[in-house]
Amino acid sequence: MNRVIALLVLLGLLALAACTAPTLAPQATAVAPPARGGTIVHGTYADAKVLNPHLTTDVPSSEIFTRVHEPLLDTDPTTGAPIPWLADKWDISPDGLTYTFYLRKDVKWHDGKPFTANDVKYTVEAILDPKTDSPRKSLFDQVNGAKDRQDKTKNVADTAGVKVVDDYTIKFELTEPYCPFLVSTMPSLRVLPKHLYDGTDVNTNEYNKKPVGTGAWKFKEWLKDDHITLVANKDWWKQSGGPMLDTYIYKTVKDATVIMAQLKSGEMDIGGILPQDISEVEKSSSLQLYKIPGLSYEYMGFNVTRVTDKKVRQAITYALDRAAIAQKAMGGLSPVRDSHVPPTSWAFKAGDFPVYKFDVAKAKSLLDEAGWKAGADGMRTDASGKPVTLHLWYNSGDTQREGTALITQQQLKDVGIKVEIHSQEWNAYLDRLNNSRDYDLFLNAWILSPEFGPHTKNIFYTKGRFNRWVWSNAQVDKALDAALVVPGCKEADRAKYYQEFERIRAEELPNVALYDVVSLIVVNKKFQGVDPKPVGGLPWNFYAWSIKK
Repeated sequence: MNRVIALLVLLGLLALAACTAPTLAPQATAVAPPARGGTIVHGTYADAKVLNPHLTTDVPSSEIFTRVHEPLLDTDPTTGAPIPWLADKWDISPDGLTYTFYLRKDVKWHDGKPFTANDVKYTVEAILDPKTDSPRKSLFDQVNGAKDRQDKTKNVADTAGVKVVDDYTIKFELTEPYCPFLVSTMPSLRVLPKHLYDGTDVNTNEYNKKPVGTGAWKFKEWLKDDHITLVANKDWWKQSGGPMLDTYIYKTVKDATVIMAQLKSGEMDIGGILPQDISEVEKSSSLQLYKIPGLSYEYMGFNVTRVTDKKVRQAITYALDRAAIAQKAMGGLSPVRDSHVPPTSWAFKAGDFPVYKFDVAKAKSLLDEAGWKAGADGMRTDASGKPVTLHLWYNSGDTQREGTALITQQQLKDVGIKVEIHSQEWNAYLDRLNNSRDYDLFLNAWILSPEFGPHTKNIFYTKGRFNRWVWSNAQVDKALDAALVVPGCKEADRAKYYQEFERIRAEELPNVALYDVVSLIVVNKKFQGVDPKPVGGLPWNFYAWSIKK
């Protein structure tokens, strides 16, 4: 999935709080009174995988389920602080172990059934059910009874720490303070309708493909690899009459070139573009460009069970001219990234971890030390004497990653490593990354939020759902656990654990950070109400967008 499209949704979904506000984005100005009606077409070249928010975290699926399903709390689009949503208020006990949420009483499911605390309780139980293939289980690790619920050998049907007080009150009891509970767990808890899921297999329930939620948008149809259509929920609790627009279409096409062509022709209204298209957009009288910075980064990952020697991983990193890669991919808009921890974060400490500047001689030296010897033709054999060929994968249609792959192939050839490049359709590629892990090297991006701890644990923890490197380090596991439950949750106290993690990650190199991601989003100027925020990005107030009269 193209990073410029990816951040459009996840800047809002994961509350990306960059220290700088979006640029090249005009501030909201006085406009004509909004009129209801109309359609917006959003371009992409990767279709959704599944529309249940607890079975996937991929960006195309998120574009849909974040509009259909709603959480108990959201995040403020400017500050990132927790704000009321399906819960209009909450209490926290003095010891920080009990959270009580008071739910709105005017919310209905899209089929007209009332929304209650029983739906919330069911959703948590469904996530934690050991039979459910959910990437969100770890968000509830500190809830009393959650680990027993997840353990299939214990056959526990009910999580002790999730209690329905009455139809509109629900209580969560923790075993220890969990620092990200309000800003990570609660915004991720998008509620499922119990009356449509209870008694079924959550993994295969029919409503995973035709979702029923409480959100601003109702599902209409999904034609695989062509489009998904949502229509306005006219009975939405938050805004009388529902969203200003009538219809949202998520349209899948071949690649970014087609998106740009259809933005120009008016067949699409919103989409991500490539840096080389900026000048053309800026000349257009009908298109507006938004540059959205964030905390996220593009990376190349290793399968460390295949590229086992850290000296080889370090050598490969020295062999990459990451400045050239960033220039090719982002046209000078994005700096080289050296760390997983965002450089603007409270947890970052400059000079505290290894940094790999482009150095071909150093790369060759490390390969020699690792026993990867160069033959007469300059190409290398591994320590066993076998000719080296590494297989590098990326998702088809992503021309930025294609360019990165080609540069990587040539630069590794320059130090004697043969690389074969492979691409794959987005959903098949996700299956490779998350399940088979059949690759030596791969390209992707991490979309991070200011509270990046839970996601980082999911990525780098030995048993993390997205440990695509198949990497295990006991010190890292301990540090990532400790950072989430620091008494008092002071950032300075938590930072030391993330700094320890970063030192180990940069030494062991399960992945190579390449460059910061800046999203380039184009919106047709016929739409008004677009008001980008540093945390919410573009989509935070999508329900308020309208077509100018």
